[in-house]
Amino acid sequence: HLNLWVSAAKSWMPIGLWETRAHTDPIPEGGILAVDSSIDDSRYVGVRASQGPDGVQVHVEFVVEKEDAMWAEIERIMADPKIQLAITPGLEIHTPLPLRRRTETVGYGELARYTTMVRSMIIEGKLWHDGSVALAEHVQRAVLVKTQASQVVSSQKSPGPIELCRCMIWAAALASRPAVRTKAAFAAG
Repeated sequence: HLNLWVSAAKSWMPIGLWETRAHTDPIPEGGILAVDSSIDDSRYVGVRASQGPDGVQVHVEFVVEKEDAMWAEIERIMADPKIQLAITPGLEIHTPLPLRRRTETVGYGELARYTTMVRSMIIEGKLWHDGSVALAEHVQRAVLVKTQASQVVSSQKSPGPIELCRCMIWAAALASRPAVRTKAAFAAG
């Protein structure tokens, strides 16, 4: 029907699995906001992931068509000091100075490093989503390709846009890192 079975057959997810990972609870505070643009820079997207009691939960924060609107959304979301920004190199150069300390650059290398891990998180029930239709479409149409050292979702091989999927992979992987707990240092003397 509408050739959807072709893209589903090549998807990086087992058919029907993504729908079973919907979670109705609101996304926990903080986490990672991953931002990317479409291949032709006609769309900018942001996906936030945060560690919760049942694993990592992901949520589409915005989909906009102009870079100015993207930066307005990023500033709105980053008003929460517990959120870190993960952004692609092409957009990172315009990151406002106040946000740079909380910004990490992500790209193809990180996508290649994290894709297999995030796929395992989804399969094992350690990653949940909010039921976003747009995110579901991007995740289900993403096609996995093998490189020499890893597997990665490919924009070129996928039958449509997958920027929300790429953002979800970056955000989920970074949000799944163990939290760093700092202890106060006392000097005796």
